[in-house]
Amino acid sequence: MMARRTKDEADATREKIVDAAIRLFLRQGVSSTTLEGIAAEAGFTRGAVYHHFANKHALLTELWNMVKPPTEGISEELEASSHRGGDPLGTMEKRIGHALKQVLSDPRTSAIHTVFMHNCEFVEKINPMVVGEMRHLVSARDLIAKGLGMAKDAGQIRPELDVTELASALMCYCYGLLAMVLRNRIMSDQTISCDIGQALSLFFSGIRNPKALP
Repeated sequence: MMARRTKDEADATREKIVDAAIRLFLRQGVSSTTLEGIAAEAGFTRGAVYHHFANKHALLTELWNMVKPPTEGISEELEASSHRGGDPLGTMEKRIGHALKQVLSDPRTSAIHTVFMHNCEFVEKINPMVVGEMRHLVSARDLIAKGLGMAKDAGQIRPELDVTELASALMCYCYGLLAMVLRNRIMSDQTISCDIGQALSLFFSGIRNPKALP
């Protein structure tokens, strides 16, 4: 019982440190934030923070692992939708739309993405994390390309389009949508705004094979 309570207390401390780090990263940027500052923000000693995170890079890695998009089950769902009479392109659109809306609807997840997109300077000491992020993005792109390939095999995508190039374009499009919405929230400015669902519909309508339309 004592061991369980000790673990619960340690987990609670770690969560408070993470939340304090997010607040400071949002308030003053990553490069201007120190572990000592995070300790003060969280109300702990510097030693308590170092017990959980050896350095700022370890903390940033923790944040990235909390928000990187899950890929489990997507392949199976796409395989199922690619069967005769299925709609792999529609499945792809729904999955991506759901993922983006989840990011924007959860305050903590939204805040972490804001840190990485707008408050994180890509300097030398952060490069190891960036390398890991890029590896994950390549895997995600390959998964998207696989799904688009299924849609193309089903005749849903315009035949002249290359699915690998299309997957990269789709990722850039989604990144831009997410970055713009998060920046609007930071600035409290809706001068340029869009509906995620409608924006995705425009993209997917543009790549869909007209002959595949009802």
